[in-house]
Amino acid sequence: MEHKNGTAIEEEALAVRAVLMMTKDAGWAKIEVQSDCKSVVNQINASNVQDISIATVLEDIEEMKEGFEQGDFSFVYRAGNMCSYALVQHAIKLVHDIEWDIEFSVWLMDIARKDMRAVAPFYN
Repeated sequence: MEHKNGTAIEEEALAVRAVLMMTKDAGWAKIEVQSDCKSVVNQINASNVQDISIATVLEDIEEMKEGFEQGDFSFVYRAGNMCSYALVQHAIKLVHDIEWDIEFSVWLMDIARKDMRAVAPFYN
């Protein structure tokens, strides 16, 4: 994994584009992308570029999202999105590609459960 030097907005837009490319290559028809970068999510959902520094990336995202049967993009506060953060930290340390076909690792499921409680604390 290479280290980036762009702004947080630029890096988040690039990450969303990378996710769309990977899920499309994997053949997924329905996706939900959650981000703690409200500006990027708003620009994707509105199909309206407000930040010229990410215009080309947003155009790519707009084109790619049309290829999915369903594609939802939502803003989630970082406190409710620790699963995503943990995955990024895990991916940075990888020396080879991995793929989960059936189920996620136990450590990831535990973090996902905590995220669910942070976003929807009334569910058990």
